[in-house]
Amino acid sequence: MNSSTKTKQKQLDKVISLYQNKQLLQAKKSAEKLFLSDKQNLTLLMLLGAISQGLGEKEKEKEYLLTLVELNVQASAVYNDLGNIYSDESEYVLAKKMFKHSLELDKNYYFAYNGLGLVYFRENDAISAIKMYEKSLEIRNDFDKTYNNLGNAYKVINNFQKAKEMYLTCLELKPNNISAYSNLAKLYKDEEMFDMARDTYEKAISIDKDNPEVAFDYGLLCLSSYDYLKGFNL
Repeated sequence: MNSSTKTKQKQLDKVISLYQNKQLLQAKKSAEKLFLSDKQNLTLLMLLGAISQGLGEKEKEKEYLLTLVELNVQASAVYNDLGNIYSDESEYVLAKKMFKHSLELDKNYYFAYNGLGLVYFRENDAISAIKMYEKSLEIRNDFDKTYNNLGNAYKVINNFQKAKEMYLTCLELKPNNISAYSNLAKLYKDEEMFDMARDTYEKAISIDKDNPEVAFDYGLLCLSSYDYLKGFNL
């Protein structure tokens, strides 16, 4: 290994260390500087994509992922992450194509089944969504987000009992999952179990008192039950 290669490897190791320590802005600055002189480095491209994802820079993430595809990188994570981006852009045909290719590369990549499930859910096909989420659970049955997603799908088909079970299982696995608390509270509200809904919102707020969606929904519940003091102060 010559001195130039050693220097680049040292710089890459620095980027990896910054990323692992969640110093994303510093990692981005160092990675982009290194990228100017090493644009074919696949590890660096994947890192830049992951850093952009962490910073919420979807367009930059998409750019790096598409570059990896152009370079014929066959990695499940790359196609899965592209699928997530296309799904968020409502490009569902492209999203499905990416998730399915991810699974062709690794049939046990449960993230891709979750991604496919969400696409079907967004297409108002809850039954197909449930099938994908269940396939994900066959591979890994302790991933909390899958149960939360399943709860949403069961709620759409009016299987409220099953939805409730899924949200509660999610919370057993990850007691601070705000989304599951919020979904469960809405379900209790829909079933007119207002005390249970209030208790569930209270638990969510105790975890994240600055969550605007939870505060807004809880405020509406309080106002609908004539608790104006509580409702207007959330």
